[in-house]
Amino acid sequence: MKAIVYCVGAFNTPNGKTAHGLVRFTERYEVLAVIDPNYAGKDAREVLDGVKTGIPVVKDLQEAMEVAKKRGGAEVFVMGLAPDGGRLPGEAREVVRQAIDQGLHFESGLHDLFLTILLFLHLLLNEKSE
Repeated sequence: MKAIVYCVGAFNTPNGKTAHGLVRFTERYEVLAVIDPNYAGKDAREVLDGVKTGIPVVKDLQEAMEVAKKRGGAEVFVMGLAPDGGRLPGEAREVVRQAIDQGLHFESGLHDLFLTILLFLHLLLNEKSE
């Protein structure tokens, strides 16, 4: 699956370990871009290990979608954060909603499963009322 990985403010830190693993080792996803404005414009693997692999770090979801479109489009939005407590940061919730609105599947290993369910219900109910 072609993926965009969200890691705002945490890439190249211990709280970005999920994103690091996806950039370095995943066979499940083809990572198209990593979102973290702190490293925007750089190669994700080069930031971590000094090895260029062609996975760009971008500033936001819009830029990630543009990069993904050039590579056949993304299918999934993956939460690459691993914050203390396993909770989705408040500022990330809106980006998750935007990603779902743009047709991406959302995958996360965080403990906020309930939040994920609420986001999907919100989108489903809004879609049915249109």
